[in-house]
Amino acid sequence: MKSPTFRLGLRDPLALSVWIVALCLVAAVAAGCGGDGDATEAVAGEAAAWAVAHLSEREAVFGHTDLLAATLARDPGAVTVGDAERAISALERDGALHAARGLGLGRHWATDAALARESETIALMRAGQG
Repeated sequence: MKSPTFRLGLRDPLALSVWIVALCLVAAVAAGCGGDGDATEAVAGEAAAWAVAHLSEREAVFGHTDLLAATLARDPGAVTVGDAERAISALERDGALHAARGLGLGRHWATDAALARESETIALMRAGQG
């Protein structure tokens, strides 16, 4: 499955930014209708976990923008960008997400499963040498 940004035709960073701002406005209106902070946090956590599972199905490493877009797109208007960022930070703090470095511009993420597969591949490669 293609990333949310690709499926929506948002390859252009400006178009993606406009889309995220539009989602933020919808979320701001929804938040103004009275909501429970704990419930919003739970919804954001569920949306972020879904986004990680969705993106990691096909990619070992995925961009922060794709993760944020998928989190917001899970239930449009139910999660603000701030809530999504906090949920992503919580996943990182809990060890479910790991920052991937050295991949160029922007932040990138990898899951425990992706790191385990990569470690196993490297171990098999080293065992085969020699």
